Amino acid sequence: MGSFHDNHYSIAKDTDEYKENVTILWCDFNINGYIDIEQIKNLLQRITTSLIFHTELEQCLNFIQSIDKENIFLVISGLTTIEFLPQISKFHQIKAIFILCTDTTKYEHLKITNSKIIDIYTKLDFLCASIHKEINSTDNQLLTFNIFNQNQTSKESAQFIWSQLFTQIILQSSSDYHVTKQQMIDMYRQYYQDNLKKQKLINQFEQEYQSEQAIRWYLNKSFIFKYITKALKNQDIDLLYIFRFFIDDLTKNLADKHQKILLSNEKILIVYHGTKLTKNQLKKFRKNQNALISMNEYLIANRLYSLALSAAMKPTKRTNVVPVLFEIECNIQEHGHTTSFADIAQYSDYPHEEEVLFDINITFRLKSIQQHSHVWLIKLNVSNDGQEILKDYLKKKYNESEEKSIRIIFGRLMCSLGQYNKAQKYFERLLSDVNGEEIAWIEFNLGRTFDFKNEWKIAQEYYNRAYERMIDTKPIRWQEAAYMLNKLGTISYEYGHNIKALEYYQRVLKIKQNFNYSDHIDNVRILNNIAFILNTQGHFTEAFNYYEHALRILKTFYTSDRIDIARNLNNIGNIFYQIGKYDNAADHYQESLKIQQSLYPNNLIDIACILNSIGLILNIQGKYNDALDFCQHALEIQQNLYPPDHIDLAGTLNNIGVILYNRGKYNQALYYYQRSFEIRKKYYTFDHIDIARSLNNIGNILYQQNKYDETLNYYLQALTIQENFYLSDHVDIALNLNNIGCVLDRLGKYDEAIYYYQNALKIQKKLYISDHPDIAYTLDHIGTILYQEEKYKEALEYYQQGLKIREKMYPFGHVDIGDSLNNIGMIYQCIHKSDISLNYFQQSLILYEKFLPSKHPNIEIVRRNINRITMKKNIEYF
Repeated sequence: MGSFHDNHYSIAKDTDEYKENVTILWCDFNINGYIDIEQIKNLLQRITTSLIFHTELEQCLNFIQSIDKENIFLVISGLTTIEFLPQISKFHQIKAIFILCTDTTKYEHLKITNSKIIDIYTKLDFLCASIHKEINSTDNQLLTFNIFNQNQTSKESAQFIWSQLFTQIILQSSSDYHVTKQQMIDMYRQYYQDNLKKQKLINQFEQEYQSEQAIRWYLNKSFIFKYITKALKNQDIDLLYIFRFFIDDLTKNLADKHQKILLSNEKILIVYHGTKLTKNQLKKFRKNQNALISMNEYLIANRLYSLALSAAMKPTKRTNVVPVLFEIECNIQEHGHTTSFADIAQYSDYPHEEEVLFDINITFRLKSIQQHSHVWLIKLNVSNDGQEILKDYLKKKYNESEEKSIRIIFGRLMCSLGQYNKAQKYFERLLSDVNGEEIAWIEFNLGRTFDFKNEWKIAQEYYNRAYERMIDTKPIRWQEAAYMLNKLGTISYEYGHNIKALEYYQRVLKIKQNFNYSDHIDNVRILNNIAFILNTQGHFTEAFNYYEHALRILKTFYTSDRIDIARNLNNIGNIFYQIGKYDNAADHYQESLKIQQSLYPNNLIDIACILNSIGLILNIQGKYNDALDFCQHALEIQQNLYPPDHIDLAGTLNNIGVILYNRGKYNQALYYYQRSFEIRKKYYTFDHIDIARSLNNIGNILYQQNKYDETLNYYLQALTIQENFYLSDHVDIALNLNNIGCVLDRLGKYDEAIYYYQNALKIQKKLYISDHPDIAYTLDHIGTILYQEEKYKEALEYYQQGLKIREKMYPFGHVDIGDSLNNIGMIYQCIHKSDISLNYFQQSLILYEKFLPSKHPNIEIVRRNINRITMKKNIEYF
């Protein structure tokens, strides 16, 4: 019997990115009792190298959740079934379950209630044969594709463009044929080091392979077929880069064999491909009539309808799939010279099947989709439109950016798809294999990639390198240098260096003006960045002017509404939001929303963002029910588009928590804050700044629940993260120092509270060149401490400073001005100046009634204060 002492035994290399589509997971707490591990290893390695054993449920669950793109085939014993099956089978990663036992009758009933169970086995040979059959079926039936239509999201468009572009990029990579061939062989040899059968095949490939044999080697369903198919389906650029010599050979072979079809008398090609689609995939096809389709694979089709139909109708245990038959038509005279496909019967073990192999860069137009009996018939026409879309996309990118390199545009596409780690590897490889590219632009885009990953220090280093290269050239390339200065400004802002960021942006604008580009469309981004910084510094009027300038340029250059105009309207709405002109803010948000809905009716992501903004406006206006409706609508959109733990959901959940918090529904608010926090913990490391924000939010709830010791713990954890994250003082740190001061105030630790408030004030005066509403809040906090210590004269000075700032910032009134007036009224009441106190309370009430709902507690408090003074005056009169 094979020895087995650890809780986890792995034949596969878990961290190896090259593992196969299917991982076999053997989960059994009593495996030592009856299984020979070496025997299992020898049997299953003939099928797959990715084989994992676990003997504890928790470890097994953790492993399943760690799997992303691979499918899991689960093997469990009869003894394990009762305990493991209910908790494990629900995971979507598990595609098939196999039960090994000594008595099949005990578990037959499970096949009725669990559709993932393939069968129950008493012999290892039968089990392994069944696994082998299901893996082959899975490999053949997995179909991935990209759809392009005019109404889809930018990310979906990027996915389609990526599929059109990547072959050009791979085949352009400079390389020595024999070197790249050896790289691929070495990778296979290392991965299959324990598999003698595969090693023999690899040796044969190394010794016998010739370029003209690429189709034959691809079709024999060897290791090459598996890995290239997986790499294409997952759009794995690293793996495809290793295969680039073989892809080049295969493309040339197909083009060569395609000539036979062109020289024949055949005018119309009609072929069929039978497969399974998930119900969601089918729904996607049905929603995209007349759209363009690209397949992420070398598609094999049959000239014979009956064979393809049999493949589509092949029985399966999976319940979420439907049989589909693709009917593909190609006008050879019209499209034959721009697409590659070839008859491959001569290479097949089954030549009577009359198969045709399509190259990977072919696109199809979705002609129709109908249900025929038990199969869905999807008719596709071969189309050249994919190539035209690619040309238009590249032309647009060349016009929009200083970068003219197709290889760099490809790397940027990965960032658009959120594949930042892949983009990083790609640009690093490009830096070591420059091949005529400009190093400065490669470095710039590496910086941009790290920027997306929030690794700002590294991003800054690459931006600086790129900038130095630009100004070291003769003559100096000022316009390109300005492009990079803009990024340095953004990095400076992220680190809290607002003044430095503003300096970078203004340098960029000056360079543009020197080239008479002050009203050029490229300046919109710079103007917006300057406005954004001025906004954070409290220079709302100046920020508004820059945003207005940007909007004027946009409306001059574009005759119709565009997404850029919508975003600028949103920015101006933010300014109105800041200065308390909420109706104006809401109007701008609504106008922005209208444009986005007209341009991209299906681009629900941006619409969800606008709904969030409108919800926050309504929240400030005290219209909490309406605010909640908008934010919950945004959440519904995101939940329909994203998995349940997507990072974008965290922001919306947080907004809902804020609204509930303001309504005083602290338990409900805490629920949403905690949901947001759980997502952020999955997405970020614990030292990320968004983790600090969640800690602060939860701390706010605990504060309202009078749990001050717990509150202080959350705030201090957040402060530690903030001080490590930001390179210098930052507005978030000042805000948290204020929060800590509030807790210490409630605990009666007034001296410590004043210390934190004063530190917050010091940071704010450093960050904000002039007065800012945040400063008024801190002044109010200090005033409140002094008020509690009965130092009324000093408290009054702080309250009046805060009032002066707020009246300057909010010329049209604001609820915060009402707070200041109420605080000053309290001071005058305490020093027995009732007439002055009454005047301040009455002014406060006017603002509260204007900006708060009628039953808001602040209105009730001020009314009581007014009644108390009025009654006292009446008593004194009588």
